Amino acid sequence: MKRIAIASEANNINANLAYQAGRCPWFCILHPDGNISFVENPGSAAPAAFGLHAFRFLESQNTNAIVARFFGPRFQKLSRETSINLIVPPPHMHKIKDIIESFNNS
Repeated sequence: MKRIAIASEANNINANLAYQAGRCPWFCILHPDGNISFVENPGSAAPAAFGLHAFRFLESQNTNAIVARFFGPRFQKLSRETSINLIVPPPHMHKIKDIIESFNNS
């Protein structure tokens, strides 16, 4: 499994998936060994360029993919320039635990 960051509204697996990756308060990190951790998004408190801060942070964490409902133009541009994939889950997936489960079953 790759290292995957999931935009989260809170720091637990019962939280809702955040709408926008750049402004979400937390990221749930799925590690290649199957463990999970939560990290605060430094982009959420940035006065400007929140998408840039969030993306560069996840890039420094060796993230291979980022999951959220929406990615702004800066996120999309940075994704094209790197090997980090952006994933929008199906509309019925709302909870972090459901998204984790979908990756564990794939």
